[in-house]
Amino acid sequence: MTIDSWPKFSFHTTAEEVADTFASILRGKNVFITGTSLNGVGYEAARAIAKYAGLVIITGYNEERLKRSFDEIKKSVPTANIRCLILDLLSQNSVRKAAAQVSADLDHLHVLIHNAATTNFGAPSKIHGYSLHPGVIYTNVFMRMKETNSFPPELSSIGLIKGAATTVVAAFDPRLDSTPGAYLDDCQVAMDEVAPHTSDAGKAAQFPGPKHAPPPPAFTKPDQYLLVLCFSYYRLLLFTMSTLATSSLFNVQGKTVLVTGGGSGIGKMIAAGFVKNGATVYIAARKEKQLQEAVADLQQLGGGKVDYIVANVGSKAGCDALIAEFKRREAKLHVLVNNSGITWGAPFNDFPEEKGWDNVFAVNVKSIFYMTAGLTDYLTKGATANDPGRVINISSTDSVVPHSENLLSENGNGTWSYQPSKAAVNHLTTQLAVKLGPSQVTVNAILPGYFPSKMTAYGLKTAGKEILATGQPTGRLGQTEDMAGVALFLASPAAVHVTGAQIIVDGGGRFTRQDIAAQVKL
Repeated sequence: MTIDSWPKFSFHTTAEEVADTFASILRGKNVFITGTSLNGVGYEAARAIAKYAGLVIITGYNEERLKRSFDEIKKSVPTANIRCLILDLLSQNSVRKAAAQVSADLDHLHVLIHNAATTNFGAPSKIHGYSLHPGVIYTNVFMRMKETNSFPPELSSIGLIKGAATTVVAAFDPRLDSTPGAYLDDCQVAMDEVAPHTSDAGKAAQFPGPKHAPPPPAFTKPDQYLLVLCFSYYRLLLFTMSTLATSSLFNVQGKTVLVTGGGSGIGKMIAAGFVKNGATVYIAARKEKQLQEAVADLQQLGGGKVDYIVANVGSKAGCDALIAEFKRREAKLHVLVNNSGITWGAPFNDFPEEKGWDNVFAVNVKSIFYMTAGLTDYLTKGATANDPGRVINISSTDSVVPHSENLLSENGNGTWSYQPSKAAVNHLTTQLAVKLGPSQVTVNAILPGYFPSKMTAYGLKTAGKEILATGQPTGRLGQTEDMAGVALFLASPAAVHVTGAQIIVDGGGRFTRQDIAAQVKL
């Protein structure tokens, strides 16, 4: 596995997502984790890895807390094979004793996770990390004590004897012939991001460094996988050497996405893009049969996961019900796509109030506000400036085109409320962008032109796809890839600094088009 082929995780990939990605490597392996106190970084890693590993040895110096971690992991993963081992990394005798016990019990230790830390010591202002090395690690080599100069120079002040803020950044000394030889001193983030539990006094203190520390582990093969991760308060930061690669810039793998109106049309197109690229997607709409059919179609794409929630966002109560059901199923949300929309067509002098105006604004505008407000706590959970929550509102080029009736409008009918509702979506998008920006959430709008959907069905049937396509500068209507691509961009690392934007996706049709107006509700 080369550096270029490393999986690309976001700044807030969870331990579970990393374990799931490396399931084939972890399955059946013996794993040793230091510092696994309940609710800590080591505990989160152990709980995630326990789903796949053959054996997970959790360690700590406090027997009571270690037992609590054991009980909670078993409760979370009943099938897990877990062992507890008392290990005080401030004591060389304790390290030697633990080494002897592990060596006696196991032929091999496959995965070694250096995690243990202490807040009793300060830390130098450079990253301390977490190493996951799915190569065979000889336990007698791991536990043998050598002088500190066995480590590369940049690691001389940290080690397993006196840890600080999530040790050790596992750079393996190239002087040892059997190791990959990777120096990772470029992997740096602010100390308060990596270890917010470390006190200010601790951060400022001078870290003395141990007199002795275990040497870098030796491996049976020089080409074993090397994955270096750094925790940010129960989360993982993946260091990669190719952040400008498209696989990294546009990565949405592991994201959780909710798409309203996702059973058909543009919503289904967007959902398809996320599912294909490894996201967990929920689609919501009023009609369960339509949702079931959409899920069946989307599941064939592979990559991610998809499920549905029956909901009607035409009222605040309906939005609240959808939000409650989503929160019952998930603990986080990375991307909210407000796509639900309706229209109504009727004559200018006989345009109905409730069906024509009230219902259209309730679904097209109010639902965006209520869904976003109700899920802000989930969107901001774990969000950072470099990995914000995302809101994507689906507007329309009708918001910038004033024609509500034309030759395609039978008997002079017009969609008089639809255009103003979509103009309101544009303005609401900028309002929400300003409001939620400081909370690390971006809000953007996509303005589609002619795409095959229920909304455009009347015009496509009346005028024909060919005629509408020839009226486009690009000579065609919108396709799934066009819509999915923009949505993926807005949800990816490439769009971290994009908010309040209104992106038109119409093939230039707004310059030449005539609007489609329906005779009845679409």
